[in-house]
Order: sequence, then structure tokens, then C-alpha cells
Amino acid sequence: MLWYHTRLRPGTKEFLERISKLYELHICTFGVRLYAHTIATILDPKLKLFSHRILSRDECFSPHAKTANLK
Repeated sequence: MLWYHTRLRPGTKEFLERISKLYELHICTFGVRLYAHTIATILDPKLKLFSHRILSRDECFSPHAKTANLK
């Protein structure tokens, strides 16, 4: 079982709510897919802010080279 220790800065959720009215929000991280989705669930439990727009290293990066695959 994986365990993550995360602290949100004060006002993070309120900021994301406000900014989501102006922009389409995405998560892009070099973390693995499980980590990305775990953090997204903490930030956005109702799936209103990010929806399916979550990219992790599993989707974006080659496991054999340090090159991005953002196409």
C-alpha cells in the first residue's frame, strides 16, 4: 500500500474554484498515474475542476528516454 503525505497551502481549494471559472484546469505531473489521481481526488473530490484532464508520467513520458510525449 502506498502512502502519501501532502499538505495544501491555505486557500488552495478556494483559489482553484475561482480560477476554474476563467480557465480550463489540467494536472500534469512527473508522478505516476496513481499519485496524480490521488492528488486530484484531494483537490477536486466532485470532479468539477479537472474532470479527466490529468496527465502523469505514464501518459506523457517515455520510460526508456527522458523525452516528453505530449502529442
